[in-house]
Amino acid sequence: MWVSLDREQTRRILRETPLALGSRIDELLLATLGSVVREWCGTQTLHVELDGHGREDLFEDVDVSRTVGWFTSVFPACLDLGLSSDPIDVLTHVREGVRAIPQKGVGYGMLRHASERPEVQKTLAALPAPEFGFNYLGEFNHAESAFGVAPEFIAPIRSPRTPRRHLVGIVGVVVNREMHFEWNYSERLYRRDTIVALADRFIEHLLGLVGRASSS
Repeated sequence: MWVSLDREQTRRILRETPLALGSRIDELLLATLGSVVREWCGTQTLHVELDGHGREDLFEDVDVSRTVGWFTSVFPACLDLGLSSDPIDVLTHVREGVRAIPQKGVGYGMLRHASERPEVQKTLAALPAPEFGFNYLGEFNHAESAFGVAPEFIAPIRSPRTPRRHLVGIVGVVVNREMHFEWNYSERLYRRDTIVALADRFIEHLLGLVGRASSS
C-alpha cells in the first residue's frame, strides 16, 4: 500500500526541514519511523535493515562520476530512540546512531559474505534479522531528466514464494516532486487496517517534524 505527500509538503521536507533541524532527509525519515514503532510496540530501539546506494563520497581515491547506477549495500542497524517520545529527542538519538555507522555500512556485506575468517561470517549470519526494512531511493524528477518512470504497472518485483526479509518493509521515493512511501507486509501476519494506521501515523509524525522545523 502507498501513502503520499503533495508537492508543497514534499518541498518543505526536502528543502527546509533538514536545514532547520540539522539533519539529512534519511535521518528525518528514520526518526519518523522510530516514533511510529515506539507508539506501536513501546520499544526504545529501532531494529532496521538499511539500503545504501554507493553514490556518496566514501573514499577520497575513488571517483564514480563516470559510472551509472547504484552500488547497493544492505546492512542492519539497531538505532537507539532514547527515553523521551519527543520527536526532536528521537531525531537526535537516531541521527547520532546513523552517523556512527562506519562508512555508511559498506563494510558489513564484505564481512558477512567475503571475510576470510569463518567465525566472523558465522557470527554475523547468526544475528537476528531486522523486523523492519527501510530504503529511501531519492528523487526522480522527469522534467529534469531525459528518462522517466513508466506509468504502467510492470509486474510484482518479487515472487510471492520468496521468503520475506522483514516483517514490514518501507520504500520511499520522490517522483515529479511528490514524496511517496510503499509499505510492504504479509497479509498472513497483519491486517490491512493495522498497516494503514501505521502508514498514516508515519505521515502525521513526518509533518509534525516539518511543523517543529518551522517554529524553530
